[in-house]
Amino acid sequence: ALASLAVVAVVAISTIGGGSSGSSSSGDSLSVPGIEAHMQEVAPSAGGDSRQSAAPLPPVAADDLTGTADSAGTALPPPPQSVGQSSKVSPGTEKRQIDRDVQLELSTRPDQVRDVSDQVISITRSLDGVVVNSQVSESGRDSSATLQLTIPSRNLDAAIDDLTGLANVESLSEVTQDITHPYVTAQDRLRDAAAERRSLLDALAKASSSAEAQALRLQIADSRREISQARSLFENVARQARLSDMSVTVTADPSAPEDARTLGDWLDDAIDVLRAIAGVLLISAAIVVPLGILFSLAWFVTNRVRRGRRERALDS
Repeated sequence: ALASLAVVAVVAISTIGGGSSGSSSSGDSLSVPGIEAHMQEVAPSAGGDSRQSAAPLPPVAADDLTGTADSAGTALPPPPQSVGQSSKVSPGTEKRQIDRDVQLELSTRPDQVRDVSDQVISITRSLDGVVVNSQVSESGRDSSATLQLTIPSRNLDAAIDDLTGLANVESLSEVTQDITHPYVTAQDRLRDAAAERRSLLDALAKASSSAEAQALRLQIADSRREISQARSLFENVARQARLSDMSVTVTADPSAPEDARTLGDWLDDAIDVLRAIAGVLLISAAIVVPLGILFSLAWFVTNRVRRGRRERALDS
């Protein structure tokens, strides 16, 4: 009887232990593939030393992080890249290609809006720029003018200096972007396409069969299209570096003073007048001095001739 009771007790204890371990395993059903197997490999055996250290986990590649699921089963996004990793900047500090865009807002009296816009056009043309479009609206206090300009980048600073002196500056903003990398990339693509076409033409001249020549002609046609696309891309990027877009807005301000000129403006005008006078004097000197020299030579020759005749008459 005692033996039967002992057997029943052992069976009951085994059943309870198995159920608890089953529920524990079912409750901890979340596992990461690969990590669990690695942990089983480094786990100590039943008879081994419990102080044995586990081997380090293998590094996880960056690509393996994509699509990893969290505890809720939601796919995790890949790690974000830093700005330095995503942007591309060509090295070097010389011959940088810069794209510049400027927005300028001026204010003046309502009756001077058209005059200011005309001066904007005059300054733009004097700096080899182009007025893409202009719109002037004259309606009393609500008069305004909007002009879109394209100015060579080398003259943009001079244009800003001249235009900001026409009226009160309400706002001035400039956006610059380094486009050296796309410029160099487009330039290299165009050169590579041209070099490939030259090599194909050389190969066509040395073709030994009509089939080979026909295949080379097809490749040359593809190369011609590639050159056209590369040239279009390069010209577009080069245009951004060579020319700058400038937007000028002139608004009416009834409270603006009639003459907002400063002492510096008057000094600039005085210098301009002196320069104009110096130019007139220089041109006059360039005309008068040669004429004076000619008149002096003619008078000297005439005087010598008359003196010679008078001396010969006295001798006779």
